Amino acid sequence: MWRRSVRRSLTAFGLLLCLISQCLANADVVWAVNCGGPAHVDIHGIEYLADPLSEGIASDYGMSFTINRVPMEDQILYQTERYNTGDFTYEIPFSEDGDYVLSLMFSEVYFSEPNQKVFHVQLNREITIVNDLDIFDEVGFATALERHIPFQIVDGVLHVGSDS
Repeated sequence: MWRRSVRRSLTAFGLLLCLISQCLANADVVWAVNCGGPAHVDIHGIEYLADPLSEGIASDYGMSFTINRVPMEDQILYQTERYNTGDFTYEIPFSEDGDYVLSLMFSEVYFSEPNQKVFHVQLNREITIVNDLDIFDEVGFATALERHIPFQIVDGVLHVGSDS
């Protein structure tokens, strides 16, 4: 079982893993969660689990905002969040070697200026895949931002870019 560790005060929205070779067809989703929110099936039929964590705080503060760049049916994936002033970790089940893509879906629904929430994301608590992300600085308030990080598991070893 691999770990995805989130550092600092992360606002994580939808978290989705899919096989890299079939990601565009939305096939073979390994695991998806609506961070801080309830279960949801998106417009592509991807089933997001309700957030299973008890670390930090789950918030629906963003429910009063319409998120730019997101279909109305999937707003909930960007309006709910989990945050913490420390680290928190999602356990993601991997049963076999393969090529994967970690899709991170964000939106800033609390702060209204840059440098108020800056964080990084790690895989397996050791490989930083997103460093010093400031959602507001990149896209502004209540606007979707996605990051797609390809990685491999080979003989049980995690490989991401040149950090493998």
